[in-house]
Amino acid sequence: MLPLLHKIKGKVLNLTNYQVSDGVLRAFVSALRPSEATFNRVVLENNGFRQEEMSLLLTGLKTLAELKSFVCIRNEFGLSSVESIVPVLARPLPG
Repeated sequence: MLPLLHKIKGKVLNLTNYQVSDGVLRAFVSALRPSEATFNRVVLENNGFRQEEMSLLLTGLKTLAELKSFVCIRNEFGLSSVESIVPVLARPLPG
C-alpha cells in the first residue's frame, strides 16, 4: 500500500503510467477507510489494469463518501467494472 500513498498529491491519487501489482492493490483496497481518506479524486491511466483489478479498486472506492472524480484511461473496463461502479455513481455527490 505504501507506494500508492506517495502518489497522492493535492487530494488526487494520480497513477498515470504506474503499474500496480495485484498484492499492492489488494492491500490498498483493504486499507481504505472513509474517515482516513487523504484523496477525493482518482486518475488511472495506462496502468495495465484488467477487469478484475478495476472491479476490485472500484469496490474499495465506493466506501469513500468524499470521492468527487474518477478518471480511467487505457485500462480494461468490462462488465464487472461497470457493476462495481454503479454504487459509486448512485450516491449523492459530496459538497
